[in-house]
Order: sequence, then structure tokens, then C-alpha cells
Amino acid sequence: MQSFESGREESGSGIQYRIELIVLKNSNLIQFKYVWLKSEKYEPKLLNKEKEGFSKGDTLLLTFTVWGPGSKQGTKRTTLDASHNILSVKYESLNVIEWQKRKKIYYEVLPEFTKLPARVYK
Repeated sequence: MQSFESGREESGSGIQYRIELIVLKNSNLIQFKYVWLKSEKYEPKLLNKEKEGFSKGDTLLLTFTVWGPGSKQGTKRTTLDASHNILSVKYESLNVIEWQKRKKIYYEVLPEFTKLPARVYK
């Protein structure tokens, strides 16, 4: 995770998250749905998807940005509600990745993020 501040006020500020995952088993059925930070849900982008499916040993890069207050950028963020009760109780104060294989949804707890030095653009 790395915070940033743009050179122009209207460009905003925020925190960019990057998650590296190593594929343990071949699959072309996995979809990464959301990353939950505490009780807020974000839609990650898969950066290095060059082919259909994943092979054992592949390193996948997921990224998403949490925009700061007043930023004009759109943030796809959803707060937990009653429909996600199982997540809010079981993983109440954790960072979790939600993924799907076939029709089954899985939740995995993520380790703490490493904080990198802030970037300031001028």
C-alpha cells in the first residue's frame, strides 16, 4: 500500500493497494470479486492477465485505489450491510479477498499490508 498526493488539488489523493498472489493449482475458473478492508468493499483489477486461466506458479497482481476525501475520482466502495452479515461477523476487523471458483464464493484473510513511502506529484 502506498499513499499518494497529486500535484493538482482536483486530481486528489488516496492510497493505492497492490496484492501479489501465487497460483497454487492450474485453473481457468477463478474470478477475483472484491477486496474487503475492514467493512468496506473494493473491486480490484487484475493487472497481468495475458491469457485465459492461470497456471501453477503464476504471480497475479491485483490493484485498487482508495481515494481520499474531496477527490473527484470515482471510488467503487460499498459498506457492509445486512446482506453481508456473515462477512461482517466472521471477518469483522480484517482485510479479506473474496474470490469465486465455478459458483462457490471463498473468503481468504490477507496479511497486513506493507506501507511504502508516500508519493507526492508536483
